[in-house]
Amino acid sequence: MTNTDPSASDLADRRKQAALQARRWANLGRLLGFASGLFNYRVIETVRTLGFSDLRQSHSHLMRSMQLEGSRITALADRAAITKQAMSGIVAEMEELGYVTTTVDPADGRAKLVTYTEAGRQLVDAVVQSAERVEGEYNRVLGERRAKQFRRSLEMLFEALTPDHVADDAGWVDKGRRSEG
Repeated sequence: MTNTDPSASDLADRRKQAALQARRWANLGRLLGFASGLFNYRVIETVRTLGFSDLRQSHSHLMRSMQLEGSRITALADRAAITKQAMSGIVAEMEELGYVTTTVDPADGRAKLVTYTEAGRQLVDAVVQSAERVEGEYNRVLGERRAKQFRRSLEMLFEALTPDHVADDAGWVDKGRRSEG
């Protein structure tokens, strides 16, 4: 008959694992990531109710990363922190849906420039409206004072901790103020 009683070593290992898991879940980065994912999910779901039912969650990578005047696929991929191949797939889907078009970048004939179509600009407007609605919901949950404090705290962290070259590479006009798109 085998002894199924855990040894002291097994118990210590389980406790270490449980403590590590608890620290992982309490990590601020994880909470911010979850909060960002939830915000994006709610925005896309709201956009879908405004007549853009063909929009998928994965399309938010392009929507968050693209400048209104257009962006290169490599810049979109870098800003979204995904591979160029993954972004190319998203661009192809969005082009098939009629929201963007790709052309050869006049500044660099080797690069592709992605620009919004008229339908794409209407989609951008719907995304902005939806983000404002979702933010309003968050404000109601947190209360106006807490919501303002939360926003300011995030802005302060961004302004204080983001190296200039990262803000430039990510397409932000200046730290704390994202450029449009």
